[in-house]
Amino acid sequence: MSHITNSTDPAPRKKINVQPETTLDSPWEDQRKFGHELANVFTTIVAISELLLLRACDSSDTEVIRLATDLRRVTTNAGRLLHRVNEIQELESGKRKLTLRRGNLVTVLNNAIHRLIYDSEEIDCINLSCNVDDALVEMDHSLLPAGFCEIIQNAVDHTTSNLLPDQRTVHISLRSTDANYVTEVSNSGPPISSDRLATFFEKFNTDRTRKNNIGTGLGTTLARLIFQAHRGHICVVSDDIQGTVVTISIPKAVPQT
Repeated sequence: MSHITNSTDPAPRKKINVQPETTLDSPWEDQRKFGHELANVFTTIVAISELLLLRACDSSDTEVIRLATDLRRVTTNAGRLLHRVNEIQELESGKRKLTLRRGNLVTVLNNAIHRLIYDSEEIDCINLSCNVDDALVEMDHSLLPAGFCEIIQNAVDHTTSNLLPDQRTVHISLRSTDANYVTEVSNSGPPISSDRLATFFEKFNTDRTRKNNIGTGLGTTLARLIFQAHRGHICVVSDDIQGTVVTISIPKAVPQT
């Protein structure tokens, strides 16, 4: 059963030397046309899947019910993919305007963890360690939490696909520096190869050799763009000693007078 553990760590963790972030901003071709065409296709598919699922509820044929349920699941995932594509397009083009309000990163991380645990039973434990109580930042409350969810989900996926159930642990820490709040998301799965590490935040960077890999390689790209839009920084390091560690820095909110 998945569970979350929280602890207060008064001493900052040892600083990790992470590789510099590489900005990868190759444009999407015909962005708006591409997004609109996808939206039209998926809207039709979703409508058909909903109709089939309603009809299947009145059917005694288990195979029809299974197929309708599978189609609904696929269309849900397709909708999430379309949302990611649209968000990436808007952020890359600079058309996505942030609505900034103060928020607490401790709350953001806790909510992200609980959401992931609710959605999946495959992760054995997610540890959250904070040496701050109120990590106030200026954030878009619809965007910044999504960025953290993408990075934590990526760590969960990497862990569950490579380790035994009792070894599946993701560690998250939050600490304070002079100007930033620094979050580290780490897992003890096998290290990422150097060629994939160099393009970790590039679109469609996914491990095609991994069994049952259904990822699109867009999650880390979306996360990078979200953190950069918040004047933040994200980088990654992966080796046999530390495992894979993603480090995210977000500027502190200016104290109110």
